[in-house]
Amino acid sequence: MKKLLVIALSAMMVLAFAAVSMAATTIGGELNFGWYLGQPKALTYDEATDTTTEADTALGDFANAKVTVTADLTDSIKGFAAFKSSDSMDKDFVDEAWVKYTQDWGTVQAGFFEFTTDGDVDIIDSYSTNVKHHSGLAVTGKIADGFSVTGYIAGADISAAESDLEYYYAGGVSYDTDTWGAQVLMATNSADDAATITYANAYYKLGIAKIYFNYADADKALYGEPAPGIGGTYVATDGTVSTVTTTMKGSVGILGASFETDKFYGRAEYEVLQSDVEDDADLDASYGFRLGYKVTDGTKIEYQTKAFEGADAQSYIKLNFVF
Repeated sequence: MKKLLVIALSAMMVLAFAAVSMAATTIGGELNFGWYLGQPKALTYDEATDTTTEADTALGDFANAKVTVTADLTDSIKGFAAFKSSDSMDKDFVDEAWVKYTQDWGTVQAGFFEFTTDGDVDIIDSYSTNVKHHSGLAVTGKIADGFSVTGYIAGADISAAESDLEYYYAGGVSYDTDTWGAQVLMATNSADDAATITYANAYYKLGIAKIYFNYADADKALYGEPAPGIGGTYVATDGTVSTVTTTMKGSVGILGASFETDKFYGRAEYEVLQSDVEDDADLDASYGFRLGYKVTDGTKIEYQTKAFEGADAQSYIKLNFVF
């Protein structure tokens, strides 16, 4: 809580300074305060004994704060930075920092930003390779009415397990209209024997609602070695301990729907196609839903729950302030 008070006061000081000296710059941000109502158990897999143990995960409050700075450098060049603080120790303070050049033919974006592959999926864990590296370059070009192509390259994540992993590559084609759209992407990296993953995303808008689908197909995990059938902590036979963040192999499909009105918003997602790893381990399909109420233009209260990989559901309620 003390950390968030410091962030809030700092944000107010930045706002006051910006109002006087940076007319071309927009300062914004958000504050989140919440409480976990349920948490999945922490899982540990021991390769030597081929056993998995579980332990309760503590419930309690959580909080985070973000300050964003947007600058229109010229009519075609925009800069953006986001600074985030959280009571979770694994969060970076600099959340994003990039520059984007926009023309009629497309865009060029360079810096520290997230490149996504899972379309509209926003709750359950998809087999996405959404990455936020220390340096990245994305180029999007319009090739016909509604059609565009995208290319992306970035330096490797410093936490990647493969020592020979230096670059991450992705590219694809998209088609978008006012009511529906589709996208196909392929991603790989420079590591020896790297996987090539194919993604397909689609959506359809119907009034206040949207239906969407995400599909991914991979012959192995893009980063690291997954624990057999389960995420969590992996203890190898030589005693090496590592944290497992992906366990997928094969194909994964997620179907979702969302809506938004003047006062209410929500979404629900379900894993309609499970990966080979999940099937082999007899894990339940993932699901999740979220429901929110807009108290004011800048204040929302939100409930969310999700269950993944056969674990107990994670659920929370939070209060969101946007300024």
